[in-house]
Amino acid sequence: TNPTAHQLDVAATLNNLALLYSANLRLNEAEAAYQEAVDIYRQLASANPAVYQPFVAMTLSNLGGVYQDNQQMKEAEAAHQESLGIRRQLAGANPAVYEADVAATLNNLGDFYKVIQRMKEAEAAFREALSIYRKLATTNPAAYKPYVAVILNNLGVLYKDTQRMKEGEAAYLEALDIRRELAKTNPAAHQSDVADTLINLGVLYKDDQRMAEAEAAYLEALDIRRQLAKANPAANLPSVAELLNNLGILYGDTQRLKEGEAAYLEALEIRRQLAKTNPAAYQPYLSGTLNNLGTLYKDTQRLKESEAAYLEALAIRRQLAKASPAANLPSVAETLNNLGILYSDTQRMKEAQAAYEEALDIRRQLATVNPAAYQPDVATTLNNLANLYLSTQRTKEAEVAYREALDIRRQLATANPAVYQPYVVDTLNNVGQLYSVTQRRKEAETAYQEALEISRHLAKTSP
Repeated sequence: TNPTAHQLDVAATLNNLALLYSANLRLNEAEAAYQEAVDIYRQLASANPAVYQPFVAMTLSNLGGVYQDNQQMKEAEAAHQESLGIRRQLAGANPAVYEADVAATLNNLGDFYKVIQRMKEAEAAFREALSIYRKLATTNPAAYKPYVAVILNNLGVLYKDTQRMKEGEAAYLEALDIRRELAKTNPAAHQSDVADTLINLGVLYKDDQRMAEAEAAYLEALDIRRQLAKANPAANLPSVAELLNNLGILYGDTQRLKEGEAAYLEALEIRRQLAKTNPAAYQPYLSGTLNNLGTLYKDTQRLKESEAAYLEALAIRRQLAKASPAANLPSVAETLNNLGILYSDTQRMKEAQAAYEEALDIRRQLATVNPAAYQPDVATTLNNLANLYLSTQRTKEAEVAYREALDIRRQLATANPAVYQPYVVDTLNNVGQLYSVTQRRKEAETAYQEALEISRHLAKTSP
């Protein structure tokens, strides 16, 4: 017998199981399987590091992804950084074999830093990965040009999220050119990537209020996905639904509400069908479309249909959160917040308050683990709750909630003024209104003047 060979089989099978668990959002089981696999590989590497350290690095990288999905951010960073350290060491001795692995880990680390809003570190990781892949692509373009496009795409997302729209567009367009070129020679392998980049470009154009360009990008991507779905519906129908959902949002934002509803309903039909065969994978997306449809119905005063859509979304999300709270509690809070707005708009104030307070409790809990990701949502819910208190003459409670929302938004704006200063202005105006209602005119004037000063500055710097 060969105990080393058997241990390798155990580790490989654990890795496969972990991939399966991760794909089905069974994150705790995935973590346990990866952890057992990495322990085996560490033991083997202590005797033969040259052979087994690559396996340690690979499994740590996968484990880092699971930690990230499960909101265990300290553990995720440690796993990614250890994987990167091992791969840098391996690449120092054998760059031809291991430099690509260094780039892959840098990409994972960049994605992690972006999620926790450490944008400078994310950009540095993506840029180093891009530099490695560009170098590798000069000698082997067929193998590495696709990875250059992946990193450009990720940089595009980062630039968009930090309001660097020109840089984001440039990165997406370069990625798109590469992917169109690759698709000419191998459409089966690369047309899907072309569609993905068009989707991201469409999102950027929409966020930049370039609605005609956004629609054109979405429609081209949708045409590609519909074509691919004819040959392979299982692989491409989820993306057809995603694009229809995005088009629904765009049509809603441009008041083309009939087209928006039609897009959402087609997306909803596809996602219901997908969720029947694989509920764990597709129920989150089904609930997302129901949530969006609820908002469209609210905006068109179809309030019963809006409530029904929100409640169905909430029921699905609560059920998902029982099995995987870290992945699904943010969505529960989102729908509760939307229900709070609906109930508030229809003067069902007790129900609105209950929805907002439950959403706030969840978001506070999430923010203790990942403040960078969830403090903005805490502030949003506090602001909504304060609006409710003000409309029901509970001015003291309104002031407390506005003040906390304002403190959070000021703090966020120091790190990312382009994104969060408009929210500071919004809250200052609400505070000013509160002070006006309660005859505290000097304080009202101070709040309004600060809001005006920030607004003037934003108008000059971001017209």
